[in-house]
Amino acid sequence: MFEEKTHSSSLKRSMVTVAALLCIGAVGLWFSSFFVLPNEGGKGTAEESTLETSDLTGELVLTLIAKDRAAQDIPGVPQGYIYNVQRDSLERIDNGTLFSLQHTYSSNGIYAAFLGLANDSQQDLSAPGSINAHVFLASNTEQGGNNVIRLSTEESFAKAVPVVSNTGEVLYSSLPQGNPSAIDPRFSNVTRADWWEIRHIAQNGDERILTHGTYPHWVNDTTFVYLRDDGMYQYDTDSNEEHVLIPLRAGVLSSSSMIDVSDDGSLIAWSIADQGKLYVFEAGNWERSEGAEVRTRGVIENTYGFWPVISPNGRYIALQTVSTVYEDTLTNPQPKIEFFSTHTLQPLSKQIDLDSFEQLQMFVTDWKRL
Repeated sequence: MFEEKTHSSSLKRSMVTVAALLCIGAVGLWFSSFFVLPNEGGKGTAEESTLETSDLTGELVLTLIAKDRAAQDIPGVPQGYIYNVQRDSLERIDNGTLFSLQHTYSSNGIYAAFLGLANDSQQDLSAPGSINAHVFLASNTEQGGNNVIRLSTEESFAKAVPVVSNTGEVLYSSLPQGNPSAIDPRFSNVTRADWWEIRHIAQNGDERILTHGTYPHWVNDTTFVYLRDDGMYQYDTDSNEEHVLIPLRAGVLSSSSMIDVSDDGSLIAWSIADQGKLYVFEAGNWERSEGAEVRTRGVIENTYGFWPVISPNGRYIALQTVSTVYEDTLTNPQPKIEFFSTHTLQPLSKQIDLDSFEQLQMFVTDWKRL
């Protein structure tokens, strides 16, 4: 188990449940999808032998809340955390706001984006279901600075993981007011990808809706990838053109399917929880007019996981996984973080036990450099 400590004694003690901010059921395992893979790759399995972990470095960015209410800083309130992979230590994040969570960082270390509320917020924190989280940007994070500005107060039913480019431009998914019913009545927070809007906030603060979909990730300063009902897409913010990168042969993607892109844009990780699979793709030539070239490096099987994040050096993937037994997943998910090699697709011996935290309010949103 890891050591936990407070990142700052000035951490603000007010927050809301993540369900009020992000309507994505992390145990939602519904959808039927079959990939049209660009090229077949190798396979790995979580049941095969493990690798050494001596060169695992960096920090995982988490949002967590303890199951034990007595151990919660604020009852019912999740918090943003930084987990140091080498030291096995956990530190809460303080951005000087009323609360903050679902943080991501630019690959150059200058910017951080997150959801939260400002200290002067007049919203009623006693009614979490009515909270409208705002999008924030912090700059000079690599030097330990804390220049935080509020970018968006757009009203929505829910928002999801803002991501920031190396030039400070932000993307996030927003589920509009009057959201549709869930895909599967067993999982009230699972939605279709196309029900969400992808919003872009420019350096000057201008905000616009670019397209529909979930989990946008910057590839470079003008290009990002994201998920729609029928597959993975690429979007160019200069030309406003989008291209299908990896289409589905059948089925519809739900919001429990998640992706990450390596800092150099050469790898894409795509978790398919209900299939127990984590796909790893190689990508390049992002400037092509018809879209990037993508091929399948392989698939890691028997991994029922969410929130894949690729290490800064591109060598590893961290994945938040749950029990492989469907019935147990509903009542006893046994969440943990597992690590895999992007080259061999084999699991590493290192794991992080998260069973003392609520899986439904658990998010692994980035893996940043030290």
